[in-house]
Amino acid sequence: MLPPSRHAGLMALIKFAEKNDHAPTLVAQVRVAASIAQRKLGSLRSALRHADGAVTACESEACAHAARGAALEALGLVVDAHVAFVKAASLEPSKRTHA
Repeated sequence: MLPPSRHAGLMALIKFAEKNDHAPTLVAQVRVAASIAQRKLGSLRSALRHADGAVTACESEACAHAARGAALEALGLVVDAHVAFVKAASLEPSKRTHA
């Protein structure tokens, strides 16, 4: 898990972007970054929550679905992960890898 000060800063950034009606893509990208960081730190449920938030913020962002797939895969939910990766690939077929 992120140190409390960094986690608080990240959550403040997410809330600011959401509250001030910034582009949904920006909110999704911040949440994807948080998901990747949490996954690398071993906080897999937190990684999934952030990835889910990214998908909710901007359903058309391939990287949001890819981050969700990576978090699900890390949790051992490979069937759900596959669905998320397929969705990411369908949104941005030119990219070979995501998250």
